[in-house]
Amino acid sequence: MSDEDRLTNIEKKLDNQSTALDDIKTTLATIAVQDQRLHTLEQSNNTLWKKYDDLASPEGVIQNMKTFQASCPRATIRWVWVCLVPMGVTQILVAIGLFKLLWG
Repeated sequence: MSDEDRLTNIEKKLDNQSTALDDIKTTLATIAVQDQRLHTLEQSNNTLWKKYDDLASPEGVIQNMKTFQASCPRATIRWVWVCLVPMGVTQILVAIGLFKLLWG
């Protein structure tokens, strides 16, 4: 084998290695993008769990709502309904009676 053949062989090997390195470079770039996407999804997932934990914790919003609803004066509300509904019905009946009397 002559020196020229050896040099040609070495150049072919270098070209092959250069192509392989370009493929590796492309693959690494793809992996880096996918890793960034996974990192972003992981951060979003952690943020959602933190929001859920803030809502469901013993000092969270849901517990505060339950406490507020438990402190609602139900007996007073029922009394208001017992008074307001009959008064409203009476007012509607009086309005109907007046309407019939005036335009009847």
